[in-house]
Amino acid sequence: MIALLGILPLLVTFVLVTAAVFYICKKKSLAQSQCIQHSVKTQNSLRKMLKKILQMNPSAKRLQQRRLHADANLVQALAGGNPALIAGAKAIRDLVILQQLEFGARQRGLLRLADLQRQRRDMEFYAQGYRHHHKNLETRHGQPTALAVKAYPVHSLSPEYQLSPDFTRKQALGYRYAVDLKPPFWNGFLAAFTQTIECSISLTRSTGIFREGDWDIKILKASAE
Repeated sequence: MIALLGILPLLVTFVLVTAAVFYICKKKSLAQSQCIQHSVKTQNSLRKMLKKILQMNPSAKRLQQRRLHADANLVQALAGGNPALIAGAKAIRDLVILQQLEFGARQRGLLRLADLQRQRRDMEFYAQGYRHHHKNLETRHGQPTALAVKAYPVHSLSPEYQLSPDFTRKQALGYRYAVDLKPPFWNGFLAAFTQTIECSISLTRSTGIFREGDWDIKILKASAE
């Protein structure tokens, strides 16, 4: 009995340390998975919009060619001096311009929708972080806009959208924040035990034979420091 009482403090310490290690590992794993899962879900939504904006390129190219043809016809009509031909050429060019304006508005609307979607997802993650008492939470996105694409030609009313150079890095989105891993039953024994969680998730072109034009999720970073 005396011997048992002698080792009792050691047993209590062992149980507490084991429970603390289990608690820390579980909370750290949960914090990492929250970052990764949220970012992956956001990229899954964004890649649908990326596919849509790229699928609009053939139509954008055709409108650009129609505009070039309409401009050339107007120049030719003006050189000929025939009022009827000039009026007809102007009418056709104006119609093409209207078509370009409408198409360009749809393109910009899709890009804006992607930006709003990422902003909404950021706000959701900040709210989630607040509920889980995350500290110093900040976004780690590759660029200000949600889709890493650029317009070509830049000044066209209906440009094609191409992937930006270094697409995977610029398309990346993620978060960085501190998590307090101190077990609640260690109050008084340990002031604080925090680790910084960071994740970065992006898209890369699919290499699958039957998935041409599709995109895969790529984890660029998943760390706890």
